[in-house]
Amino acid sequence: MTLQAESLAEKPVSDQGTVDFFTNPKQIGTVGLALSFAAAWFGATSTKAIMDGYWKNGLSALWMIAIPSTLTMLLVALFVGKRVQALPYMSQPEAVEHAFGKRGRFFLAWVIIIASTTTVASQLVASRQLLNALLGEWGEPLLLSLYGIVILYSLLGGFFAVAFTDTLQCMLMLFALTSLAGFVAWQGWHHADAFQHAWMHPQAGADAYWTLLPEPAYALVLTAVFALAWMIAPEMWQRMKACRSPQQATKVSFLSMAFIIALCACVAWVGLSSQGVFHALGFTPPAGQANVFLWMTQQLPSTAWQALIIVGFLSAVTSTMDSSMNVASQSLVYDVVQRFIAPRATWKELRWVNYAFLPIQAVIAVLIAFRFNDIIKVLWLSADIYASTMLVPVLAILFSKHPHKQAGQWAMLVGFFCILLTTLKQYTSLPLGFLPDYPFSTLYSMALAGLMYLGVWKSRPQRSIPPSASLSSMSSPQGEGVDYSKIGGFA
Repeated sequence: MTLQAESLAEKPVSDQGTVDFFTNPKQIGTVGLALSFAAAWFGATSTKAIMDGYWKNGLSALWMIAIPSTLTMLLVALFVGKRVQALPYMSQPEAVEHAFGKRGRFFLAWVIIIASTTTVASQLVASRQLLNALLGEWGEPLLLSLYGIVILYSLLGGFFAVAFTDTLQCMLMLFALTSLAGFVAWQGWHHADAFQHAWMHPQAGADAYWTLLPEPAYALVLTAVFALAWMIAPEMWQRMKACRSPQQATKVSFLSMAFIIALCACVAWVGLSSQGVFHALGFTPPAGQANVFLWMTQQLPSTAWQALIIVGFLSAVTSTMDSSMNVASQSLVYDVVQRFIAPRATWKELRWVNYAFLPIQAVIAVLIAFRFNDIIKVLWLSADIYASTMLVPVLAILFSKHPHKQAGQWAMLVGFFCILLTTLKQYTSLPLGFLPDYPFSTLYSMALAGLMYLGVWKSRPQRSIPPSASLSSMSSPQGEGVDYSKIGGFA
């Protein structure tokens, strides 16, 4: 990664514009974009936390990541991806400004920055748990060093560096998980009682362990919330905008879904079979926090093989981390600074904002990660933010011919206010027990945001917005020197 960052640095950054830096599709084909898309979503949580979920909860863990991720990709492929690619807006906040006004753009940009930072923190939590278990006191220094490398290549190469490394990282993830799944199958073949022991599962009991829907309402609501949240995530928008046609966007989405299914199938196979394999090998998992991925890796016969599996896990960490960092940088530089603070700034000047922001975001993400040790809760917080705040306005942009300006602004505000309340309930001692727990709280937030949009839309007449070219189309080819103050129709 360091060598690649140095090679990218040979190209003068001043030759790149803002648009080029954050959505450059050059030299990234359909397969590369699909691998990058899958890697951006399949992170450490999908690997470690979900494998532990299969170990403890059995088949019902399918509803945590596997089924929602597959459904998300299907929705993007069928309905969302081609519409996003056809829009003339580089970012979601830019599209929101055209539909709902400049206040909507400013507000949504900061929402994306907050949600992306929590996503980075969730990857840090997962990798910290595994590296500390593997290396002891050396785990956290290695984690921080790895984070520094991700910041380096993200700063120097932008979206191209992120997409290029994500392609390599997804291939490493596929190798790590398929080889680990192959090892499990091999052990089951040579130890006749391995799968029988896994089927009986003496810890949880066979009936409970192999029940797909022990809590139907919780599982179905969780799936709906997750799918709707990540269906409109900025990472999706960025990859769809990097496609050269709506047809390519559809192909990328379906191919990404195939990669996601393959990765999730490997995680499920290893997690569900781990009890039997450990029994066959005579391994007794230590008491305390589950760490199935590391335990299974340590059973491999070759140290080199073990190292490659750990590299695959770290690839899952960095692939999600760099994508979220790039999205947050785009929101700050393009949608806040260049739009509202320094509209005449060139990319050569704006890049210093990017240089300053990523280290600050890194510190905040590290503080969140070291404060909360629950991977799923931190990741769900970002999904909660996306679903409650962004879902209604983004769907209005994609599927409504004339989105209502005031309705979109009020929907975002109501959704974000609900997020604040549920977050305060979860992490403070304030008397907010009357509020529902996640994921039902997110469902209520989305419903309230939708009702607010419909209510304002019905009660207030639509104020017409003059047809005008998008902000991206009015930019110079390199995105430099754009005077947004002269663009009308967005007040």
